[in-house]
Formats: sequence, structure tokens, C-alpha cells
Amino acid sequence: MTLSKTFNFRFLILIACLFQVENAMSQAGAGGNMLLNDNLGRPIAGREYVDIKGSPFLTEDWIKGIVKLENGDTFKDIDLKLNVKDYILLFKGKNNEALAFVKKPLEFRLYDRLFRTGYNLADKSDQNAYYEVLYDGGAKLLKLISKDIKEAREYNSATTTKTFVETAKYYIAIDGNSLVEITRSKNSILGALKGPKVEQVKKYLSENKLNLKDDADLVKIFAYYDSI
Repeated sequence: MTLSKTFNFRFLILIACLFQVENAMSQAGAGGNMLLNDNLGRPIAGREYVDIKGSPFLTEDWIKGIVKLENGDTFKDIDLKLNVKDYILLFKGKNNEALAFVKKPLEFRLYDRLFRTGYNLADKSDQNAYYEVLYDGGAKLLKLISKDIKEAREYNSATTTKTFVETAKYYIAIDGNSLVEITRSKNSILGALKGPKVEQVKKYLSENKLNLKDDADLVKIFAYYDSI
């Protein structure tokens, strides 16, 4: 191989390597999986919950998940834990400490459960809440899980006991990100849905024995609504 051909061959290899590096960087910037480091988190600020039975977290254990931040960055296979009292998503730092994201997470997955923020309520409450997306179609079915502190005093006792109590509310979003709260009842669901499809959904409910207290059966209603 002549000197000229050797130079040209090495030059082509260099160009190919640079192209691969640039392509990998552009994929990461477009939301591909990136390496999460502690610089993207901050120590948890605010009060600690002491002398309260239970936990403010959705689950006690860390769960492997996927997170998409407001700047578009996506991180996979990281340990996550959701505080449903204050609606703060935490990740585990390199020293096993709990850190909050500096950039706000827009959505994340815990196993097969999808959570998302950015929905609007008429009373402007829960602006930072994370809703579990039970059905993600044209009509979205959302579940808001929260924990509040309840105080109770036993009869003839001066001691007050504080306990975390979990509650769940259900919402639908049909037009954009505006939410309508529903209860798990036939009348509430039909009243919140819009357009000519309502009568067909009403017929579907009468012909199928669905348990409206079961999330899986609720999802069937909205999947049917989208199919007609």
C-alpha cells in the first residue's frame, strides 16, 4: 500500500469514528438513555416525618424505573421512590442517599406503571402532582394517589396518634391536559364523557358485567370509547 493510500485509509477511519461519536451524542441529547450522576440531584429539603405511623412513599422499596425530565433527558434503569405526600420523585445516589431531581421529571415508569405530571385542574390544586396513567389514549384515565396525615385519639387517652392514610381520586382528560374528576360509578363516567359516543358506551356498560371498582375494568371502558 502506497503512502498516499495509507493516509487516505486512516483519514476515512477517523471520519467514521467522529461520525459515530457525534451520532451517539445527538441521540443522548434527543432523549436517549444517559448516565445519571449525583450532580443532577439535590439533598431532600423540608421537614422530616417523625412519630407518624406508616410512610409518605408509594412503595417502601426502591424500584427500577425510567425517567424523562423537563429538558428531554431520559434515564433508564435507576432506583426510584415516589413521595405521594409531597409529590417528590427521588432517586438513589451513589452512596445510597435519597436525592431529588434538580430538573423536574415530567413522566416516569415504575415497572409497568406510568406516572405523569402537567395536568390542569379547575381549582388549580395539585399542580405538581404525579398522576398514574391507567389508560393513555384519546381519552386518558388517570389515578391520583396521595397520602395525608390523620390524627386520632383513643377514648380516655391524652395521646394523639398520627398515621399516613392513602386515598385515590380518578380523573379523565379528553381535550388536552384539562381534567374532570369522576367517581367509579356509571353515572359519573357517562356524565364526564363527551359527544355521540356516550350512548354507545352506555350500551356497552349495560351489556357487560364490569366491576367499576376495579381499575382493569375501568380501563376497558375507555379503550372501548376510543375504539368507536
